[in-house]
Amino acid sequence: PTPPWPTPTPGPKRLDVPPVLTPVVIDGSLAEWQVPPLLHLSATNAETVMGQPPASDDLTGWLWSAWDDQYLYFAVHVVDDVRIGNESVDVWRDDGVEIAVDGSPDEQTGPDHHQFTLVSDGRLTDFGGIRDVPPGVVHVTRPVPGGYIAELAIPWNVLGISLPTAGQRLNFTWALNDDDDGGDRDTYLVWVGSSTFFADRGMAPLTLLTSPYTPTPTPSPTPTSSVREALFQEGVGTYSGTRDTTLNRWFPSTPLGDEATLKVRSLDEAYALLRFENLALPTNANILEATLELYLVHTTGDNGITLYVHPLNRAWNEQEATWTMATATSAWSQPGASGMPADRAPLPISATSLTSRSGWISMDVTDAVRAWYSQPATNFGLLLRATSNYPVELTFVSHEWLGVQVRPRLRVRYTVTSP
Repeated sequence: PTPPWPTPTPGPKRLDVPPVLTPVVIDGSLAEWQVPPLLHLSATNAETVMGQPPASDDLTGWLWSAWDDQYLYFAVHVVDDVRIGNESVDVWRDDGVEIAVDGSPDEQTGPDHHQFTLVSDGRLTDFGGIRDVPPGVVHVTRPVPGGYIAELAIPWNVLGISLPTAGQRLNFTWALNDDDDGGDRDTYLVWVGSSTFFADRGMAPLTLLTSPYTPTPTPSPTPTSSVREALFQEGVGTYSGTRDTTLNRWFPSTPLGDEATLKVRSLDEAYALLRFENLALPTNANILEATLELYLVHTTGDNGITLYVHPLNRAWNEQEATWTMATATSAWSQPGASGMPADRAPLPISATSLTSRSGWISMDVTDAVRAWYSQPATNFGLLLRATSNYPVELTFVSHEWLGVQVRPRLRVRYTVTSP
């Protein structure tokens, strides 16, 4: 059945993107998205219709978009009476959504121009696989009755933008692919232009609406403060509260919490879990910066490795957690703590490119520590995962390592304000 989404009033083709009003979670749900949707695409309003023009219950879609200082977000609800996925190596031959964005609206195909295809079976490509999907891009596709939902979060640096501003213009278009019989695609609808692949085949303006940033007024008189630093490292001083383990797809039922090392392996084959409990900070602290520091013992390669940090959203036991289980009696919602958001946050809070094969690696975890400070019950720790163009394994020191000085450490810089 057709979803009860209103159809936007026809007008000049453009996309005006509002700021994020509620946090966007890339989980295949439209619960946090505003109604009505911003755009509607069907055979009646597409500038390009290839193949047999479909009926509205055969192929039509609604699109939402939003932005904040980290991501440009999209959500699409597609009505498709026959959902076909994973039938072809060429993603455009299966059911899917194409989203094209040009960070500099110059009608030139360059590093800031991307064509993302979200296939109904969960695949994501950039330019159909010609380019690797850039690090940090987050997506999910979820089947729903009568179709599917796709969500996408694009980091601004992927579009060549360091800090977005209200009024900034990009170029944009989107398209729908429909395959009803498992062969070639039967229908191709393009909202603006004749193709999402080329920057000069027709795109529409995408404009960022009013800034989401609310300046904080400076108090007068300005209170005095001094920067302090707290270091949390197992066995240093009186601190004892580190919990860590490895979730390894190769050993799905083996707890690894007693190991002296943590493993992180690309291709989603192994993740490291860490939690720092008993964070003794003053009740009136203002956290400026929090850094997770891990000692890298060895890596099997050094080609384009990026390390991502995700906050965990559920309790786990260091001595019992495995690839399939969070505790001895409670399974992860998906193996490898991959359920989002039940197991972990869909969006990473930091991404770090590795430039050496050993030594200290620092990762910004300020957002997580601020959340734990304000709501200690939400401190379920962090999950580390790695991406690379090649299979690669990273070996870090755990808190069981004999040498105290290279154990995982959390460094927090803060001020305590006084009148």
